[in-house]
Amino acid sequence: MLQHFTQHAWLIGERLTKAKELLPHGTFQPYVKETLSYTPQYARNFMNVYTDNPKGIPSFFLPSLKHLFEVSTLPSEVDRQYFVEQPHTIPSTGETKTVDEMTVRELREVKAELKRKQAELDEATDKAEQAETARQIAEDKAEIKKNGRLRLAPALLSSNQVRTDVARYYPSKSRHLTQFHTTL
Repeated sequence: MLQHFTQHAWLIGERLTKAKELLPHGTFQPYVKETLSYTPQYARNFMNVYTDNPKGIPSFFLPSLKHLFEVSTLPSEVDRQYFVEQPHTIPSTGETKTVDEMTVRELREVKAELKRKQAELDEATDKAEQAETARQIAEDKAEIKKNGRLRLAPALLSSNQVRTDVARYYPSKSRHLTQFHTTL
């Protein structure tokens, strides 16, 4: 039974996606409303199931279409099969459940928590990259102050990015880029 509705959801999504490609621009939503009596969002949910699994019907089983729709809107970097099989902690209750044991509301909470954690990770990564850039700039400035020039590997001298960086961070030195001493 569960594979049955998953299969049908995927096939409906496939047909809606192909219909949208064939219809003139701006006519898909009226077509969906008038011909199928679907809301545009409901049609998009089916289309997401298809576009999320273009190679075939999802191999995981979920208790409802709403669960399937929620899983199909996970970020693309999340492995759906793994996500469905693994237990997750529900933020509001602290309970641990697998996706098939959750209510749709609990699944949405888990997705929101996943999104929040990803945003924190992205922010931490950005800060680490900024700190590394600041450290490198400080080292380069110290080398220029000590030696009067910046030592660059020969392979980097031809790089437009190096020239751009030098011009941005060391405007007074950028015109002398070709005079910098190079070492390996």
